[in-house]
Amino acid sequence: MIHPFRKSICAFLPILIVNFAGAQDKQKAAPDHGRVLACALDVFPHKLKDTTNLADTKNYVFRGKVISLGKDRMVSICYDTEHMRVAGAWVGKPMTFSADKNMGPTVEGEMLFATKPGPGWAKDGKWGDPREGKEGPLPRDWAHYKGLYLHGGKVVLSYTVGDMDVLEMPDVVEKDGSIGVSRTFNFGPTKKPSKILLCEEPEASMPFAFSNFLHSSAGATLDGGKWGMIIQVMGIGGTNFEFDKQRLYWNVPALASGGRAKMFFFKITDAKKVTNVNANRENLESLTKGGPPRWTETLETAGILGDAKAGPYTIDQIQLPEKNPWNASIRFAGLDFFPDGRAALCTWDGDVWIVSGLDDSLKKVRWKRFAAGLQAPLGLKIINGIIHVAGRDQITRLHDLNNDGEADYYENFNNDPGLTLQRHEFVMDLQTDKDGNLYYCRSGHYIQSKRGDNCVIYRSEEHTSELQ
Repeated sequence: MIHPFRKSICAFLPILIVNFAGAQDKQKAAPDHGRVLACALDVFPHKLKDTTNLADTKNYVFRGKVISLGKDRMVSICYDTEHMRVAGAWVGKPMTFSADKNMGPTVEGEMLFATKPGPGWAKDGKWGDPREGKEGPLPRDWAHYKGLYLHGGKVVLSYTVGDMDVLEMPDVVEKDGSIGVSRTFNFGPTKKPSKILLCEEPEASMPFAFSNFLHSSAGATLDGGKWGMIIQVMGIGGTNFEFDKQRLYWNVPALASGGRAKMFFFKITDAKKVTNVNANRENLESLTKGGPPRWTETLETAGILGDAKAGPYTIDQIQLPEKNPWNASIRFAGLDFFPDGRAALCTWDGDVWIVSGLDDSLKKVRWKRFAAGLQAPLGLKIINGIIHVAGRDQITRLHDLNNDGEADYYENFNNDPGLTLQRHEFVMDLQTDKDGNLYYCRSGHYIQSKRGDNCVIYRSEEHTSELQ
């Protein structure tokens, strides 16, 4: 049996090792965050200097989900979960998290397309940003990000637009020597038509567009002078494209029974043609049940027991899995225990680890990577067997849907607070009271949120996720 004081002391032990582990980061190869990296970033190919002024940014995203596509992960797409828009897609170096002083990871590559900050879906035909102080997510009756599912190399986002449930999966497409991006949609039933912003091209025109109701397809081409863009969608009849004030929209009719559609974006720089694209519209619901494990290795370290006779408490030392197959930095921040004695720990760099073997010998301490790619999670709490993590962007509930020891569904429990440009706006700790309500605090001392959402303590009800 573990010494009665050991559990509390273990919580402080990783902090003593953090600075040493962090000092080694520059010597490591790039970490593997998996397919998704949650972060704040400027979606534009430049390195943003430290700033507190939004006017210095090009296309800043506070709550981004950067998804790496393809076998070599050289194509990336960024979802802005505050506006529920695709902020941009590009071809280039895979994105990684860096703990160096920065305003977020840097886009290194060539942009395929992008949109500017603002709602990604219209509400009753209107696009004006209704948010107080232009901070935080859109109102939930407009659009709301629910979470994402992982299934092997595939990522499925779940969100709502008005009364419509949406599952969406991005992917990379290579055809006729061109690289493109696809977006597969599974729409739930809705009584209202929808309009989605696809891209913004300030130097382009739309010389051609078509809509074929019989074949449930539509398409358009954009002419940028030295480049062209081909956009096609298949699966839903009665849709069309609209190009207004350099913004390309997709109009979707009311779908009484829901529907599936697949859209392709190809940016070409010569006279190439893209033909016979695979228009298979996958049933994304089948990818929401849990997929194969991504991190099959379980790492093992050993510990050194403290002297139980030395005083009223003792300190055990546990070796960390600093050498791991994913080059993950081990800088622990939050910790909690399962009833069976296992521990869950989160790292500043976005990982969650499950630790077992915390017995009275510490001879075989086993480490299993449970989740990755979270945005600066600094608080962790286990509630009814489910790991809750407090990150800068949201409280995330991590669900292992098929009991293989890895999280398959990263549920957005709450992402209501507004965010600012200050890098030190960390979310810290995560605790509960006797009624199951969650508490955490948000720092941020040199930019005041226009909504008063920093330098505060939050309370969130476990059963409703309402934030106070």
